[in-house]
Amino acid sequence: MTNSINIFGSEVSLEDMVTEENHEQIVSSWALYNFLELRKADYSRWIRANLKSNDYAIENVDYTEVEKDLRSHADYSNNKVPIHQDYHLRLDFAKKLCMVARSRKGEQARNYFIEIEKKYKADQLPKTYSAALYEAARLAEKNEQQKKQLLEDKPKVEFYNDVTGSEDTIDIGNSAKVLNFGIGRNKLFEILRDLDVLMQNNQPYQKYIDCEYFRVIEQKYNKPDGSVHINLKTVVYQKGLDFIRKILKERGYKEGSGYTAIDDVV
Repeated sequence: MTNSINIFGSEVSLEDMVTEENHEQIVSSWALYNFLELRKADYSRWIRANLKSNDYAIENVDYTEVEKDLRSHADYSNNKVPIHQDYHLRLDFAKKLCMVARSRKGEQARNYFIEIEKKYKADQLPKTYSAALYEAARLAEKNEQQKKQLLEDKPKVEFYNDVTGSEDTIDIGNSAKVLNFGIGRNKLFEILRDLDVLMQNNQPYQKYIDCEYFRVIEQKYNKPDGSVHINLKTVVYQKGLDFIRKILKERGYKEGSGYTAIDDVV
């Protein structure tokens, strides 16, 4: 069983696929895709299905887009194969992609990643007293940075709880305020309908309810004649806010653009 692949005329071994960046192990999506022996022409579709359109894959957490122009390679000189964008995959996420492949090559790569991860963790343990002191100082600094971030996020959290009156859910109008992408309730409804996240009645499709992004609640109200009526309202969980934020960023909306209520006028 071969432990290497040929990419643009160069042999790349399984060992070469894993590199270290910012004290984390990462894997090239293009190298992994080739190792799995999948069709080169389907690479963009594979990226879209497993990264871009995967609700459980988070950019800058599970993967990071990297600048790499592949047009100079001979394989692309005839323009028969599209230009590919490379991504850095976190090792945990790369292991998941190997499992999804359901192939011998996928299992081989996954087992290798597991061994590399074990070795990396063992190597990270301090071997000397001075190394232990350095690690303690590093962790203390990291802890201080996390405390600082919590303090910076506190006003956002308080605002979220103030506008929702709940720590669990938030309606679409207030979601627009919290997300702060410069769009209001009606525009957000429109975007989510266009993407088949919400139905025409502004209620979510079942799969997004199952993902715990949204839920539908009943609201009772009294009419002037004294009759009681029930209105169904879509509300958003915190996971749903993160999901909507990802959608808006992918479509070019800029966070911090300021909330506008112009499109909320019915």
